[in-house]
Amino acid sequence: MVWAAEQGFQRLPAFRNAVFAGLLVLAIGYAVRTYARNGDWLDQRRFWLSGVDAAPDSYKTNMAAATSSPLNSGEAVVQAQRYAERALAILDGLPDSRNSSAAYRDGGVFYRNLGDRAASKPEALSWYGKSLAALLRSEKIELVWNQRYQAENAERGKPGLTSLPGRLYFELGLAYLRLADTPHALASLERGRTLESSPELLEQLATLYREAGDARKAAAALVEALAVDPQRVNLISQLVELYGQIDPNGCAVSHEGGGVSLNQDCPLVHADICSASRNVIGNYLRRGQPFEADSIRAIAVKDLGCAADALK
Repeated sequence: MVWAAEQGFQRLPAFRNAVFAGLLVLAIGYAVRTYARNGDWLDQRRFWLSGVDAAPDSYKTNMAAATSSPLNSGEAVVQAQRYAERALAILDGLPDSRNSSAAYRDGGVFYRNLGDRAASKPEALSWYGKSLAALLRSEKIELVWNQRYQAENAERGKPGLTSLPGRLYFELGLAYLRLADTPHALASLERGRTLESSPELLEQLATLYREAGDARKAAAALVEALAVDPQRVNLISQLVELYGQIDPNGCAVSHEGGGVSLNQDCPLVHADICSASRNVIGNYLRRGQPFEADSIRAIAVKDLGCAADALK
């Protein structure tokens, strides 16, 4: 076939011109198609809707189409819900060992957003119930995968590692809060804290501790959030207020220079800072991130004056 084409090019100018014309048409066609596709890449929702058209039986494209849809009209909500339901229906019959926890977690967040959109309407509770059910299924799948992950790493001489995402328990906490189930919300957030020191989770946890009247635990959670993300300077004013309640006549809050500030040298505050550093180090180690753990340990010892033995 290659030889025939070569002979045609050499002997028949008309054949040669026809091939060039054909290639030009083909190139133009691809260019137009690429140009149209570029629009999909520039618009996330359009991209995933295009993906659903190309792969209607893919749970990933269906869930992504649902979660990227703006819920700005009743019609948009119905369409997005249809995509989410299709995604989870594709996965529903699979065993947990072969399922996707991320899809159920995304579905849980999606349903919570629908509940928030419904606000005080009666259907809000129904959406929150669906959110919780999806997140609990996600947890069930994660626990199966984590068991395998831990066993495999134990065989490699790395016991104690976990693959459980703290984000899942943050989302579970929010779902329980929407359903006015504070005890389960608190338990979920505390579980998440033992997995990852997420500032977002820690701030929510601090809010619940504060509402429960436990200022000390609220302060410890915010100190840990600040240890992970020092850019959250808005937390400092909250800590000043909390330590002012915890230690009203002590050294936790400094009143020098006509203002108030947190006294990091105060034994009470310093102990919380070192405890927070220990929690962050432990979470990094449980996730197989020794470099990050060592970085936090070095800062805690050299810059914050924490005893090395207290960080183990």
